[in-house]
Amino acid sequence: MSADAKVDGRRAAIEMDARVAGRDLAPRDRVVEKARAAVCALFGPPRSRGFAVRYWDGTDERSSIGVPGAAACTLVFHSAAALRRAFLRSSELHLSEAYVRGDLDIEGNLESAAAVLDALRGRLASPRTLAHATRLLLALPNDHISVRLRDRQPGLHAGLRHSRQRDRAAVRSHYDIGKDFYALWLDR
Repeated sequence: MSADAKVDGRRAAIEMDARVAGRDLAPRDRVVEKARAAVCALFGPPRSRGFAVRYWDGTDERSSIGVPGAAACTLVFHSAAALRRAFLRSSELHLSEAYVRGDLDIEGNLESAAAVLDALRGRLASPRTLAHATRLLLALPNDHISVRLRDRQPGLHAGLRHSRQRDRAAVRSHYDIGKDFYALWLDR
């Protein structure tokens, strides 16, 4: 069975679960289901992962590797846009920035979170899987928060590379701090 057939089968199972439960998916639930499909494309089905995933609405996907309910870590996404930002341009740098920005959290053993990167690297080696995951991530909402440092701090390093104005501003930001700050570090 091909990887695409497996993903289509999982998607059909999710939709069938919603119908069997006698509920229509609300728009908010549809976003969570899209996110679950994207995470499944990125990392494989929950039963094959070595970690758990929790979504912003409280939905949990537990790993069934090893002892039931004892995943080494839990990857927590705070929004669909955070998931999109963290993995659309998938690299260790973007994942680290997403963690620092608060888009995602890791509960449990932080060292075991390296398995997240290993799983991602292994799955995205296939161009077909990469294209499928990208399509699913692009379907998630975007809150238009830029991930570039320059966009987050508009005055930072603006202007020509070595203009007098820019160099003057850089010197002031580093050295015009005040005596109170330096008193913390001096023996006075």
